[in-house]
Amino acid sequence: MNAAIRPARAEDAAAAAPLIYSSGPEAFEYVFSHRARTPARGFIEYAFSRGAGEFSWRWFRVVEVDGQVAGTASGYTGADARGFAWHAVRQIVHCNGLLAGARVIARGLRIERIIVPPSRPDEYYIGNVAIAPDLRGRGLGRMLFEHLHEEARARGASECVLDVSAENPRAEALYARLGYQVVRDIPSRLANAAGRVPDHRRMALSL
Repeated sequence: MNAAIRPARAEDAAAAAPLIYSSGPEAFEYVFSHRARTPARGFIEYAFSRGAGEFSWRWFRVVEVDGQVAGTASGYTGADARGFAWHAVRQIVHCNGLLAGARVIARGLRIERIIVPPSRPDEYYIGNVAIAPDLRGRGLGRMLFEHLHEEARARGASECVLDVSAENPRAEALYARLGYQVVRDIPSRLANAAGRVPDHRRMALSL
């Protein structure tokens, strides 16, 4: 197996979108459910291909195995995240129209009470971590995190943080092995016809 980490590119959108979706399907379905014209995966692919916003290719690194995208993760600081809200509004309205877009935005804001964006410039947030199912357990996740930790240090971050579903013990165990510790349990009461958003845990690693 020939594996490498590289910066994502806009043309990776079609391959990366299903992986990003798999990192939190309950949350994505909650947001892009009722009367949304564009389903979650379609929005992710569109937003990934843009040059700005939380899901832009600019913030992602991909794991490439034998020339194919097999994993994703995003990494950015609180300073980077300050402009995300405006770009998200534009992208959501573009994909869903004004009225349906407003509903999507409202649900997205509720999700941010559970999966809280970073706020500090020295806080490096790692999100949308996913490895293709048939390649899990081969060390690719660890390799991806080691790469992101080095990037965080190079940017002057003092801490890496992430959120993990309380219903994903396998991922939580990986993060614990990498040195992350649970710093906050975040209960969720969010649910709609698309399903229930699980409780989450905020985990942190001092650099």
